[in-house]
Amino acid sequence: MKTSYKIITIVALLGGLTVAAQAQAPFVIGSWQNPASGDGWVVYNTPPPSYNDANNGGPILTTYPSEYSIVSAGVPGYTYSLALTYTGFGGGLEYYLYGASLAAFNAGAPLQLTFGVPADPSGGSGGYNQIYDVAIAAPGIGTYGYLDIPFSDFTEVSILNDNTANSSGQPNYYFWSTAAERAQVVTINIPANILTAVLGSGEAYVGVEIRFNNGSDANDQTCYLNQVEFIPEPSTLALIGLGAVGLLMVCKRQKS
Repeated sequence: MKTSYKIITIVALLGGLTVAAQAQAPFVIGSWQNPASGDGWVVYNTPPPSYNDANNGGPILTTYPSEYSIVSAGVPGYTYSLALTYTGFGGGLEYYLYGASLAAFNAGAPLQLTFGVPADPSGGSGGYNQIYDVAIAAPGIGTYGYLDIPFSDFTEVSILNDNTANSSGQPNYYFWSTAAERAQVVTINIPANILTAVLGSGEAYVGVEIRFNNGSDANDQTCYLNQVEFIPEPSTLALIGLGAVGLLMVCKRQKS
């Protein structure tokens, strides 16, 4: 009986570890590695479409092909990237969460993305390109049906050349003559008040909005976006560690 009990315990622990490990897997909602697909993203502030995680189309590519395109250059480490080409404020896109992506959001997983800009070899006089806003949209939340995530909840890490956030923590690139190609990984924590508001909305739809702004120089009008995903919480990593310790303890007792 003792041996059987230990076997059952080990199996249960392994099952728990498997479930926790699956919860740790990042859930990608935008990678743009298929040149024919926009991965289900739409132009921001578009009414919720009938897309889900299984059959996303590419409306941003067909609705505004002059502004949104899949390019073979862009974010380092990827075959393709989504390129946004526009002038001034307002270029942006949105993804409506369904199924597994909505579950990841509801669990409080941070959002992560890679944001890059091309080189400026032409000797432009200056300019900037920045993520103007990341917001969560849901019925009845905020004044206009969405809530902005404060830049204090953003963290930027350079993955190519030097890049900076501005004083508020906003992801931002400045340009100068012969500025190099640059890229950064941006991690965004979803604030508790936004999560609470969305959960209380009934979640008829939940959208992730990303908007951009640029100015001063024509070379600043293109930026790259890739690998938008929900990433695991450190608390779940701790749970996996505790499970592993428990498994080792059981194995040790079985040997003794």
